[in-house]
Amino acid sequence: MPGPGKKDSSAAPNLVPPTPPSIPPNKPLTASTVTLPVLAILSISPTPSIYDRVCRKVVSFIRGDPYLADMSKTKGHIAVVTGITWHPREQEVLLTSSLDGSLRTWNLNGKKHFDALICNQVIKARDENGRRVGITSSCYDRTNGNLIAGITSSGGLQIWKTKIGSKYDRPQFCNNEANVNCNGDMSDITFVGDGRHLLTRVNCKDIIRDDNTSRTNSNKNGGGNGIIKLWDIRKINKPLKKINCGKSNENK
Repeated sequence: MPGPGKKDSSAAPNLVPPTPPSIPPNKPLTASTVTLPVLAILSISPTPSIYDRVCRKVVSFIRGDPYLADMSKTKGHIAVVTGITWHPREQEVLLTSSLDGSLRTWNLNGKKHFDALICNQVIKARDENGRRVGITSSCYDRTNGNLIAGITSSGGLQIWKTKIGSKYDRPQFCNNEANVNCNGDMSDITFVGDGRHLLTRVNCKDIIRDDNTSRTNSNKNGGGNGIIKLWDIRKINKPLKKINCGKSNENK
């Protein structure tokens, strides 16, 4: 067995790396944005995994207990994970979101249970009636990671300020009617610029035309049909700009 810093000359040079799990549509893998040579990959399950550059698994995230109703009491997600994002400054920290109604932060150097990583913090998403609601997409702000944003399965837009060592409560910025016409299955969200603005994209049940009439969205898998909106978190009640992604398809 070779010592530290030495290569094993007897190792086969053309080994085929293991194949990573299938990736959900519209949810690509994400590479570390700082210095770690690793990839975070979503599979169609509650347990994402971290792989190195040759597709060797580094660690998997733990699966939560589905029999616990309080998501803050579980160590991991219990439903399909819909988003995973690296912290822009802290190389060991990631954010995930899930249809189980929670967002979770993870530290690659954190606690483990039988080699499965346990989440560090839990954010519970609620709708306007205080009921648990799934998260279909999430992200950190790209500057300092001081904000966490998510789109709910009911179309809401919720933003929390990051906390260290304390529990998360209500979101600092919230618009539960941001995308009232969404399908609840496909969405994307990202901060732009100075962290005060963000873009959202949702797959819609109906495509709204410029004359305020609508037609049914026949593309059930997203596929470009939907609406992109630009938001200012200081005036989150109304988008600054709205782009109908289905307009070009309709005019053909």
